Amino acid sequence: SRPRARSPSDRPRVVHPSPARNPLWKPRRRRAHGVSPGTMASQKKAYAFGLATVLLWSTVASAFKLTLREVDPLQLLFYSTLFSTVILGLILVFQGKFRAAFTGTRRDYERSMLLGALNPAVYYLVLFKAYDLLPAQEAQPLNYTWGITLPLLSIPLLKQKMSPWEIAALVLGYAGVVVIST
Repeated sequence: SRPRARSPSDRPRVVHPSPARNPLWKPRRRRAHGVSPGTMASQKKAYAFGLATVLLWSTVASAFKLTLREVDPLQLLFYSTLFSTVILGLILVFQGKFRAAFTGTRRDYERSMLLGALNPAVYYLVLFKAYDLLPAQEAQPLNYTWGITLPLLSIPLLKQKMSPWEIAALVLGYAGVVVIST
C-alpha cells in the first residue's frame, strides 16, 4: 500500500507569536537592561528596605541616649527584652506558629537560656552601659565593631585561619573606628 499524502490539516499546529495569527497572544513586558520586570520590582523593594534599615539604625544612638536619661541600663534591657518578646509572640500568633515555639525539649530550653544570657543579655547590658558613659558619637562606632570582632573570635573558637588580606582589612576597620571615635 502506498503512503497517504499529507493534507494541510495533518500538519502540526504552529502557534505564531503575533496577534494577527494567534488569538491567545499576549504581549510580553520588555526587559530593561536584561532584567525582568519582577526582578526590578523586588530590587526596588530591597533598596527600600535597605534604606529604611539605615534610617532606623542611624537613630539608635540618639534613642539610647534619650532613654538612658530616664532609666538605667538594666531597666532599658528589661523593657527592650519585654517589648521584643511581645512582638515576636504576636508575629508567631499571626503566622500560626505560636505552639511550635513550645515543642522543644528541656535541654533545648536550657541551652537557649544560656545563650540568651550571653547575647542579648550581657551584650546589651554592656552596650547600654557604654551608651550611658560615653557620648553617642563615640559609643555607636564602637558598637559596630562586632562585625570586625567576630572574625577574630573565629580564630581561637572555630580554628579558622585568616589570610594577610583579611588581617589587613580588620586592622583597617579598627583604624577607621578609631578615626571616627576620636
